[in-house]
Amino acid sequence: MRLHLTLQNRPGSRLSLNYNYEVSSAVYKILSLADPAFSAWLHDVGYPLEGRKFKLFTISNLRFGEGFRINRQDGTVTLGGRQYLSLSFFVNEAVEKFVAGVFREQCFGIGTKDLPAIDFQIQSVEVEPPPTFGPTMRFRTMSPIVMSRYEEGNRYEQYMSPEEPGYERQFFDNLLNKYESARLAGLVGALPEGGEMKFRLLSQPHKRGVLIKAGTGAMTKVIGYEFEFELAGPVELLRFGYEAGMGLDNPVFGCVGVGR
Repeated sequence: MRLHLTLQNRPGSRLSLNYNYEVSSAVYKILSLADPAFSAWLHDVGYPLEGRKFKLFTISNLRFGEGFRINRQDGTVTLGGRQYLSLSFFVNEAVEKFVAGVFREQCFGIGTKDLPAIDFQIQSVEVEPPPTFGPTMRFRTMSPIVMSRYEEGNRYEQYMSPEEPGYERQFFDNLLNKYESARLAGLVGALPEGGEMKFRLLSQPHKRGVLIKAGTGAMTKVIGYEFEFELAGPVELLRFGYEAGMGLDNPVFGCVGVGR
């Protein structure tokens, strides 16, 4: 299920371009006000598999409406009066109406370091009809896709560009593990056996670093990439990735749209 939110705010407000984590926190807060148990389960439990837990929803970047201005010198954007945000959830039909209703006529604030908080009013919530999926689909990132690997001798994970060797394997390993966590929860059936899975990069990837918990002792920097790509594989898997998110660190990252 995919929701498109139209947001209203005071024109001229300044927002750090490093806002993705703050937006995800606001989404969790709205869900928590409606159903604390559901929100806590999404945030803390998710769908477990072999010691990992997956959150099967994802959030796009903000799409700035008319009148915005990017301020490269200080990494901020001066906003016009209207912005747009997409939320994508892999949930069963019984939960869809609840989730869509949660966001109607809500408001939330986003505060980033050294800037006053901005109040956003959700003006409208639209449920997007699902696209038609086939065994080969073109996608474009709506928020960065994060992928990483471990290297011997390195303490920390190494973030990967989609141009690197081994990216395709890491990409599908993550997506298949996520799908398996949903299968164990009874949300999907087993994938058909056989068939080829392919990843093809269609554009020059744009690197984007995002600070998580900026300004705190727990601050970390996550590196993702924005690009267009083509996937070939089981229709059920491609549909699942579109709704649940692709790559690591959902819901902050990994929202994709169908390409042209």
